[in-house]
Amino acid sequence: MNVKRQSIHSLRERFRRAESSGEMLAWGIILLAFVMRTYHLDLQSLWRDEIDSIRFSQRTLVEIIETFARKGENGPLYFLLLHYWVKLAGWSEFSLRFFSVIFGLLAVALSCPLGRGLLSRRMGLLAALLMALSPYLIWYSQEGKMYALFAFSTMLSFYLYLLALRRNRPHLWAAYVFATSLSFYTHIFAVLAWGLQVVLFLLFWPGCRAAVKGWLASMAFLTLPYLPLAIWEVPVLRAPPPTMYSYYPLRDILNVLVWRFSSGITSTAPIPLAASFLFLLLAGLLLPVEEEEAGHLVPETWPRLPMRPIQVLLLSCVSVPVLLFLIISFRLPLFMDRYLIFVAPGYYLALATGLLAVRKRAPLLFLALLLLVGPVQADAVLRQRPIKSDLRGAAQYYREHHREGDVVVFVAPFVRGYFSHYYPEQMTSYVLPSPDRGASEKEITDRVLGLRPKYKRLWLILSEERDYWDKKGLIESSIEARLQQLGAIDLPQVRLRLYSLEE
Repeated sequence: MNVKRQSIHSLRERFRRAESSGEMLAWGIILLAFVMRTYHLDLQSLWRDEIDSIRFSQRTLVEIIETFARKGENGPLYFLLLHYWVKLAGWSEFSLRFFSVIFGLLAVALSCPLGRGLLSRRMGLLAALLMALSPYLIWYSQEGKMYALFAFSTMLSFYLYLLALRRNRPHLWAAYVFATSLSFYTHIFAVLAWGLQVVLFLLFWPGCRAAVKGWLASMAFLTLPYLPLAIWEVPVLRAPPPTMYSYYPLRDILNVLVWRFSSGITSTAPIPLAASFLFLLLAGLLLPVEEEEAGHLVPETWPRLPMRPIQVLLLSCVSVPVLLFLIISFRLPLFMDRYLIFVAPGYYLALATGLLAVRKRAPLLFLALLLLVGPVQADAVLRQRPIKSDLRGAAQYYREHHREGDVVVFVAPFVRGYFSHYYPEQMTSYVLPSPDRGASEKEITDRVLGLRPKYKRLWLILSEERDYWDKKGLIESSIEARLQQLGAIDLPQVRLRLYSLEE
């Protein structure tokens, strides 16, 4: 009897030690995620989308609340939260982006219970590690936009959805409806994450029979309030307006997502790393994994399809939203990889499952892959180069070198407003007519030479003009041919040219 009690006591002690070490490891991963996300947080200038975030958040509370029911608005919840954050922390590069860091950390932390619930504690820790080191998620955790909140809110919705299906408690369904509603108001494409959840219910329907009442009630709460908004969008789908986006076929969408999720926004994954990611993704989706712990988020009543439930879940998470997005793109091309950022957690969960599948079959290969993927991802984060328009540097350079009698010419008119964020002082500025909208070279030349009687020097500021205003660079070449250049400086996505207007 004493031997039996000692054995039980020994097992309990081992379990407590394992639980404690697991918690310490999870906190260590979260600390790592914090360091990686705050490193060089203010290195880059705020670009136009981030400056827009500040402007939208500075609207009155009534104006922001009105956007929750206004057609065409995207991300009103983020701007509402940012409205109070900016008042508290200010609108510097660091403070604005730190707001996104918070949600990036919450997403990493949530991956631990999510992975543990799907399969095991090991899966949760590996997924958290991969997300902590993800160059892609770090990039958007360092941007003053809604994408870090978008990824976290859809993750939370998914976690609560599986928990509600498993336990079928009213308070869990209510929490799920609340979290999903938050994701809807964070980004319009959260509806694709909700579509994934509906597909999962249908796939596992016989096993979800016990939760059908709670599911139907939650679906009613999530659809009925939004029917007026959906009706407003019907004319858009019937006669889609022209967009600046190109149509991406499925192959190209998958290629962009896998490469971005693997190596980040600006880095290119070396071939061994890219091959490792693809291998782990396929291993996680195709190879069965048995763990000592049973995932508590996968109901035992769920039927075993040709693949195990965990594999069906992961495959659905990385494929269904992409397919739904592709269907929308047939009528309205809108592809940007950040619109599908909520697919990234499922991608890293699949990689973590792949690592566990390899660990069971080839422990040395598991160790080699872990040592390859982790450090190379961290290195990709450190090597991500600045690509945001350096309006801060441009404004500072102009502040230090301008003189009385200078005039500033902006090629793209919207850049003038964003430039004024960093240069609020008085300046004389003009915008030339757009060649892309029919302006001739003679008209542009006449406008430029017409500045001579009033001004001595002309500053030409170019940023994003080739995308929206002057694709062929006609304005720059026309000025270059007729005026003497006095100086030039090239910054990330911004170029300044100084010319003499004196004859």
